[in-house]
Amino acid sequence: DGNISIIPQSGTAPFEYSIDGGTTYVSGPDAGYTFVNLAPGTYQLRLRANGCESDPVERVVGTQGNAPTFINNQSIVLNATCGNNDGNISIIPTSGTPPFMYSIDGGTTYVAGPDAGYTFLNLAPGTYHLVLKSSTGCVSDIVEKTVESGCPKNTNFSNRGAGNSITAEKPLSGKIEMIAAYPNPSKGQFKVQLQNFMSPKAEVFIFDGKGTLVQKHQLNLVQTNTAEFNLSNQAPGLYYIKVVGKNGIKTSKLLIQ
Repeated sequence: DGNISIIPQSGTAPFEYSIDGGTTYVSGPDAGYTFVNLAPGTYQLRLRANGCESDPVERVVGTQGNAPTFINNQSIVLNATCGNNDGNISIIPTSGTPPFMYSIDGGTTYVAGPDAGYTFLNLAPGTYHLVLKSSTGCVSDIVEKTVESGCPKNTNFSNRGAGNSITAEKPLSGKIEMIAAYPNPSKGQFKVQLQNFMSPKAEVFIFDGKGTLVQKHQLNLVQTNTAEFNLSNQAPGLYYIKVVGKNGIKTSKLLIQ
């Protein structure tokens, strides 16, 4: 049910109108003609008068009402480290018509990015409003996500020692969750091993240096703690590993030569 109107701005009437590049024409009023009941797609507009044709103009009839969607869980957020503005937010489309535009300010501004998703880098701690726009002009619902500061929240302070100096006591904890990627540097084929993770399941995401999601893998840690990746078809450079588990998000880096 789309429409396209061709409205003459110059030329000598009577006019003829085409939306197939001039293969066929229809006669219409001198003030313009509207093609109705069009399916979504690309059309080639031309205007003809006294045997003279305009240059073709390409226009797209999109689809309204089908808002794009994207992954909406904590895996798309990488919190900042303490005292730094190095948080990340990834918008990864799950439906919609590419190419996509991405926003973290509620749609006030957008950036273009790969169809597979886009990562906003170097973010300060704070709340962001995520929006995905498709090529049809449809926009997603606004999703609010917060980049947390990595500063310790449960540090206990005591007034002990000479001169009443203040010292910090870290809370007791178990083994530290660690990510081991090997070989590192790699030629493209490598393994990611999750050490001391208490989660029954974890998701491993690989991002390139621009923040684009390259591959992901879900691990059942009851069965195995190792995921294998092959990025031999990717460009050399620095890649980022993000692991989402029960206790939050852990990150690491990998160099592909």
